[in-house]
Amino acid sequence: MRFQCTFCRSTIRGIAEEHLGSRIKCPHCGRMEVLPRSAYGIGRIIGDFIINTKIGSGSIGAVYLAKQISLDRMVALKILSEKYTDEKGIASFLSEARAVARLNHPNIVQVFAVGEQ
Repeated sequence: MRFQCTFCRSTIRGIAEEHLGSRIKCPHCGRMEVLPRSAYGIGRIIGDFIINTKIGSGSIGAVYLAKQISLDRMVALKILSEKYTDEKGIASFLSEARAVARLNHPNIVQVFAVGEQ
């Protein structure tokens, strides 16, 4: 897992799940950093996105406010619950994302990307 240091904003790489919730030293600035208890806590980097906060959840997953690093913008990041990460669940999620991506309306969230990590 990767996280962003809250002090220097550099990427801390190679974090194992058992280190969640513990204190580690940022290899870039040397400051002690407390990792979030959750794999989807504040500062977690997933692909091109840095999680800011959880903004909602539903039957198949959760939605987080995140920063898209490459385009320097805030986005909603939807992450499937682990129980839906089988072949059928992923196919359904991709189908939904592709259907919504074809729509363009001020009251419908735009889909910019879909992926797996």
